[in-house]
Amino acid sequence: MILGGGGLEFYNLALGGSTALQNLYEIIRHKELLKNTELIITESNVNELHEVFVHCDLSISNIYRDICWLYKHLASLNKKILVLYLAEYFIKDNSPHNTINYIHKKLCLEYGLNFVDMRKYFEKHHLEEFGRRFDGGIHQFEFIMRELGKNIIQSIQNFKLPKTDFCNDNPSFKICTPKDMKIICGELIKTNMKNSMYDEDIYRINSNTRLKFTQQFNNCTLLGIHSWNNASQWKEKFNPPANWNECLYIYSSLAFYNKIQTITKEASFLKQFINLNLNFKIDYPTFIGINKNNSSFKEKNVHVITWSDKSKQINFCDIIAFFLAKNDGNFHQEQIDFNALAEKDTQIPKEYNFDHLIPPIELYKEIIDEYCIRTDPIKLTPLQNQINELKRFNENLNLAKARVHKHLAYKLGLALIISSKSLLGYLRMPFILSYTKAQHSFELKKYQNAIAKNPNLKLPPLENYPDYKEALQEKQCLTYKLGLALMQADKTWYKGGYVKFYFESKRLKREFKNKV
Repeated sequence: MILGGGGLEFYNLALGGSTALQNLYEIIRHKELLKNTELIITESNVNELHEVFVHCDLSISNIYRDICWLYKHLASLNKKILVLYLAEYFIKDNSPHNTINYIHKKLCLEYGLNFVDMRKYFEKHHLEEFGRRFDGGIHQFEFIMRELGKNIIQSIQNFKLPKTDFCNDNPSFKICTPKDMKIICGELIKTNMKNSMYDEDIYRINSNTRLKFTQQFNNCTLLGIHSWNNASQWKEKFNPPANWNECLYIYSSLAFYNKIQTITKEASFLKQFINLNLNFKIDYPTFIGINKNNSSFKEKNVHVITWSDKSKQINFCDIIAFFLAKNDGNFHQEQIDFNALAEKDTQIPKEYNFDHLIPPIELYKEIIDEYCIRTDPIKLTPLQNQINELKRFNENLNLAKARVHKHLAYKLGLALIISSKSLLGYLRMPFILSYTKAQHSFELKKYQNAIAKNPNLKLPPLENYPDYKEALQEKQCLTYKLGLALMQADKTWYKGGYVKFYFESKRLKREFKNKV
């Protein structure tokens, strides 16, 4: 946040699916912007939990290193820093949460960073179940985060500056765009990508493009890749992704070659910051190009699905920049028992603890629960009525033979047989047959309306029932065939259909009498 003449200006440098390393990358990339900032807000714990404990893409030691670098660099800016630790309930095991939480709190305590612990708040007020109601527990309701944001703005003057009694022994970080590299072969095409949040210069590496890191990046460690694959000048033999889900399955594969190793990193059709888990040093020379030799993928990446039958590889990669670190600082390679950290806890001092900015979520839950208790029955009544109607309609329709009995042919045949047993029945027969057809038409229309509203209510085909063969035999009975004959007579009445029906009914009765 920057305080301008007309009030606060807000800059969002966040990128979904990213860890502390992306936060550090953006802070270094926008260092001029941050010179006048009033407050820097950072959060990364949700993606760190998923990267390490769900997708298993990153090591916990690399996560620890990146958080150390981030918080040390933030503290060195001598600006007000607020760290948000968000509530996440997709991961049900508490150990990963405790480990990541301890790392963040320990380092915030070490460097004097302001801290808001939403997970602790949820636990204190027994809101774990409520925390899983939205987005499977990965994120929390927008209205909660909006109210938290308002409270943060109103408290800017109360946040403390970081401590200054520490040594910033971070390595020197470097950002290398493809234009900073030497083109060995092929071409490098620069374009601009822009949407409501981002505006980036993109460099397309085609299948014939090969780049080399220049000597200024020699002896650096490659930390991450900032990519944004897009469908401009599309030449692939398949269509570009049409939605977010398809973006995960269409990917590029970039190969990195130094003197001793080759690694690949894959990028989907999202704007991504991709961490490297492997230790890859830039020596001289180190090259990059499209992975045309189908070198095996060295590590998985979040939001990149390469192993599915639906996955498709493209012959280019759109790069914004590479993030590197010189080997002139602390890489935090000390041995730490991270499992033991899950059993530890540390307290944030009162002057740096801003949990009181969290809105009254327990009150929100109470209001939502009471509203649902009162309104859910009202909203569900029409649906329940529809279900009850369908249940009544489907009575005795659970078997194929019973469903055959509901066919119009069977109903008409049954009416004919029953009515023919007495003189009164013969007299009433036209009215009974007419009523039978009208009632069947009404029930059929009601069923069609029901499945139009909910296709799941459609009955399965007769052949799916265990008594299908019996149902076929039932269609050969006298009752069913009489009904079919009458339906045919109805269709051809103007050609003497009913006269033909009289003789056909006599024939059917003789045929079935002889069978008996």
